[in-house]
Amino acid sequence: MMKISDLEFYAVRLPQRKAEESVCAIILRLVSDTDAEGWGECHLNWLPESLPMWRDYLLPLLAGRSIFRLEDFREIEPLQKIAGLRAGLEMACWDLIGRVANQPLCHLWGGRYREHVPLAIRIPSMSESNLSQWLHTWTEQGFYTQILSLTGDIEKDLSFIHAVKDASADHIQLQLDGRHSYLAKNIEPLLQGIAGIEVDCFIDPFAEEPEACEGYVWQAEEIPLGATISSPGEVVSIALARAADYVVIDVEKTGGLWTAKECAVVAQAAGLEVLLRYPQALGLATAALLQLAGCTRNITMASECQYEQLREDILSERLELLDGALAVPIGPGLGIEVDRGKLEEYWLF
Repeated sequence: MMKISDLEFYAVRLPQRKAEESVCAIILRLVSDTDAEGWGECHLNWLPESLPMWRDYLLPLLAGRSIFRLEDFREIEPLQKIAGLRAGLEMACWDLIGRVANQPLCHLWGGRYREHVPLAIRIPSMSESNLSQWLHTWTEQGFYTQILSLTGDIEKDLSFIHAVKDASADHIQLQLDGRHSYLAKNIEPLLQGIAGIEVDCFIDPFAEEPEACEGYVWQAEEIPLGATISSPGEVVSIALARAADYVVIDVEKTGGLWTAKECAVVAQAAGLEVLLRYPQALGLATAALLQLAGCTRNITMASECQYEQLREDILSERLELLDGALAVPIGPGLGIEVDRGKLEEYWLF
């Protein structure tokens, strides 16, 4: 039985298409007692200089544990409290397991249901005058699903929604992310203002928990509701309350790929569709999202990640992007290889 023998952390900063912007992540390298390695990615507010301290703290807690006993992570106190770290470590374990089995994770998790995963683009804050060019750029590349973040300011939100629709000439599929900005009793003016606009999904509109809105009559029956969840239990609660049509699974919030897969299975049993979200996925986590999406039948809308907006990654080969969709990589584990030269280039010492 393979056991954990070593752990390394790297803080990296990758450039985005806009030259002045970048995104940071923590990259993990997990090594077994057979010298096999697995890679993971997470996003934590850790200073680069603190990484040696975290390694010295965590390695004694992990060393000697089987890479196959992923549930053990929940028993380790720091991993219980830091879902992102648990997700990154579990990702590295799954990558290792897939490499040992010489199979991509989607094969180990039930088989590849789809070969390509369409992506959704989140519209950044910008002036309405720049919207047309921005939307044109991405729709030209096949990204037809656009996510619009709302603020809770009805006048401002309605203005931006209408500006997006006017600029897109109905060439996009629009998702609204309410970010829990509206009280259920106050949302009616927004719904009246978007009457006639086709919205694929309204995610997290209410400031209240979805179950707390069970008695609220959703006035826009033609707009499906989405609710972000972090555990299978939350999926059950939403299903029982009939509080949403979609569950939005943020892989990092679930604390790992396997819990995310469990959430999708429970959602399917409850008749709910699934949206996948890993908004800051920078390559490794992107591949993990693709493996999960590739074997999950009830994902019916485009998944959100940030990979397409990166100018560079740390992979030996960029993920295959065609017409707004990424191909599910079929190499062992996550399906990709890390370029150590790129890792050192973007490593924050």
